[in-house]
Amino acid sequence: MSGAIGVLKDAPMCWLGMDESASVSGFTLKAFSNPALNTMTIEISSDASKAAIASIQRYFSENMDEEIGNLAAGALLGFFLKEIAPIAYNQGVADAQARLQARVAELDVEVYEDEFQYWLKQGRPGKRRG
Repeated sequence: MSGAIGVLKDAPMCWLGMDESASVSGFTLKAFSNPALNTMTIEISSDASKAAIASIQRYFSENMDEEIGNLAAGALLGFFLKEIAPIAYNQGVADAQARLQARVAELDVEVYEDEFQYWLKQGRPGKRRG
């Protein structure tokens, strides 16, 4: 069943397209897109998949007053990874981009150094020749 939803066996990361990555909730998200299809594939580790499926089953049991099987929960997880997860990924990229842009905008203030400070730091102005 885990192959049906694209889970990597024993992978330590959650795979999301090209060379972008971000750390989210203790595991790394990587995005891989297929330029020919203009699609993004998101995969999670086997352990994360098992935990997510168990969580979906528990949610249905406690909030929907019905049980959901392992296969159905896995299919629902696959749907969420394909349809919903890119929203969170894109928002994370936008948040990181905004934060980096703010830091770059402050760079000149943080690293600015006054020019021609040698004589002022020595406590005396230069000698006048006349």
